[in-house]
Amino acid sequence: HERRRGWNQAEKLAAAVAALAPASFVVMAAELAKTKETKSQVSCQSRAERLANLKNVFALKTPAALKGRVVVIIDDVTTTGTTLSEAIKTIRHHQKRPRLLLGATAAHS
Repeated sequence: HERRRGWNQAEKLAAAVAALAPASFVVMAAELAKTKETKSQVSCQSRAERLANLKNVFALKTPAALKGRVVVIIDDVTTTGTTLSEAIKTIRHHQKRPRLLLGATAAHS
């Protein structure tokens, strides 16, 4: 939602968590990136439309940067879990058994 608000709520939450234990956490928000523009998930009317909207839309900029790390995925709003699922799929494409912590959200709609 950065383009609408001018700031990224999930990234702010990640930074707050990282500040609690800076030796343990590094915020790598830019590592998982969208490869194409999509419409807002809020504008999607159905679960199927949300799934199709984000299908295969993410890529890792530097896959080796995540190797051996525990990856915490933070999504600011979780409705169908599509963003989290696609992010996990992208990470698993590069790592056979990634260590993931999931579903940390600031809101649920």
